[in-house]
Parts: sequence; C-alpha cells; structure tokens
Amino acid sequence: MAANVCGREKTARWIFGIILFVAGIIVAGTAGWIMGIGGVILILTAMFSYCPVNAMFHRNTCMVRSPGNRDINDL
Repeated sequence: MAANVCGREKTARWIFGIILFVAGIIVAGTAGWIMGIGGVILILTAMFSYCPVNAMFHRNTCMVRSPGNRDINDL
C-alpha cells in the first residue's frame, strides 16, 4: 500500500476529520454517528497517507511537486 495522500491534502484531512469527529460526538442520533464515522475515516486516511478512493482513480498527490508538498524528496 503506497502513500497516495500527502502535503496540503493530508493536512486538510486531519483538520476536517477532527472537526467531523468532534461534531459527531456532540450531535445525538444517527447523524452524529455518521459524522463521527466520517471523521474517523478522514483521520485514518491522513494517518496512513493512503486513500482507497484516490487509488481507484489512480490519483496520487504525493507525486505532484508543489510548494505545500513537503513529503517528497527533491532529486
């Protein structure tokens, strides 16, 4: 499983995952559970730097050279 989530996308997944998880804890009922699970999924994709949806579409943000992407080595 190669990393396919890096840079700003990884940071955004951490931030929105935590926000969704906390909101899911606050909101009661089914909506809270769905938000909490969505938050956990975003956090896990950021933690492992792998997203199965990106893999399905052959999208790899780790290979894109941009100022915000510090996860790649310059040759």
